[in-house]
Amino acid sequence: MKNNKGFGTKEVAFLTVGLLFILAGLLYTLLGGNNKQKFKTFNENALTFQKTMVGNQASFLNPDYVYLQEGIDQELIKNIKNALGPGNCDPMQSKVVTRDGRAYTTLKCGKYLIDDYEIKDVDKIDIYVVSEWSEEKPTAKDGEEIEERILYNCMDGSKVVYDEYYEEKLLPYLVGRDYNETLRRLEAIESKTDLNIVKKKYYRTKKKLEIKNK
Repeated sequence: MKNNKGFGTKEVAFLTVGLLFILAGLLYTLLGGNNKQKFKTFNENALTFQKTMVGNQASFLNPDYVYLQEGIDQELIKNIKNALGPGNCDPMQSKVVTRDGRAYTTLKCGKYLIDDYEIKDVDKIDIYVVSEWSEEKPTAKDGEEIEERILYNCMDGSKVVYDEYYEEKLLPYLVGRDYNETLRRLEAIESKTDLNIVKKKYYRTKKKLEIKNK
């Protein structure tokens, strides 16, 4: 059977299939390129964050251990948009730590994490997928590891001060900011305020992300 333009049914079918393969290839290329750019932007954001914190170390109480929240409070940096998903990066879990004159960056954005990484090349940064911290220990699936950490909060009488528990280095900053005190260490919270420190063990899963088209 021929159509009005002289093509048979088989020819039309082959042409249709061919066009579908071409379209699929174009979509794969476009989406792959877009995916690659998102990861590059994510890594570039981490490097910018690192440079900003290191370049303004003199502005911070503990210059060798600076959280994104401190930079935001000092109006040195705005919160970082999550390049790999909705919302912004976590200012309480993102930080730059300086050890032996070298800067190591942690950037937590949604479920994606750069973990204590010395950034030298934005094209070569390990990225992980992590769960949220939980008091309940999860079961690891294929390729996952279980991390555990002690996190801290304060009690004001019988009331918990913060809705979440935080890292040992961050809590003194938060309390000092909110209670108008200069606090560099966890122990100073109890000696300079009427607050009592409480702690809990938390767990999360962590898996290295295998990035295609990188």
